[in-house]
Amino acid sequence: MKNTFNINTLIISFLLLVTIAVFSCKPPEPLPPYTYETNPKYTWGFAEFYGSYYSNYHIPNNVVSLNLFTEKLFVNDKNQLDGVGQYLIIQDVFSAPGDTLLLSGEYKVAETGEPFTFYSGKKFEDNREIIPSGAFVYYLEAEPTKSKIVYIVDGTMNISTMDYKTYTISCNFILDDKTELKGTFNSILDFYDKAAETPPSMERQRLQLKQKIN
Repeated sequence: MKNTFNINTLIISFLLLVTIAVFSCKPPEPLPPYTYETNPKYTWGFAEFYGSYYSNYHIPNNVVSLNLFTEKLFVNDKNQLDGVGQYLIIQDVFSAPGDTLLLSGEYKVAETGEPFTFYSGKKFEDNREIIPSGAFVYYLEAEPTKSKIVYIVDGTMNISTMDYKTYTISCNFILDDKTELKGTFNSILDFYDKAAETPPSMERQRLQLKQKIN
């Protein structure tokens, strides 16, 4: 009886060790994919008027650049965009030659240069430096390795204003990574006239980011 007990004990111990070894060799569960805010609320922003910026390309219509920011982004004392959040840029919103502000209406992605359209986002590289153009979003995350640029390839933007000071903007965009972005803005939108200091096709000044995105 004693020998039988010892053998059973050894068998149970062996099975326990095998079970522990099997579970200890099991690969860890993969981390869930990192998610970005898909319904951002932009709380402040500004627009820049560039006049007939593309007149050298036989496009007579005016251009306004739209810049919108979520709440935790700010401009620091070095004139750099700081903080975490989303920064939406639509560089080329087209309007008729007689219009200098953003009018109420639906604007859509198109490469025509016609009023109530805006160019899609594109990525260019110069000496390995990424230069975004058109319509794009900076995801500025608390973990810098997760920060990135996404490009708007399709969609619409609805703009409404009663006094050309306070604007309501709703976005319904398709991004180059196949995700959707539905952002909103409802606040005062400051306008700056850059037409005189930025002749047609001259490089436009950009807001510098504190956080570098590779």
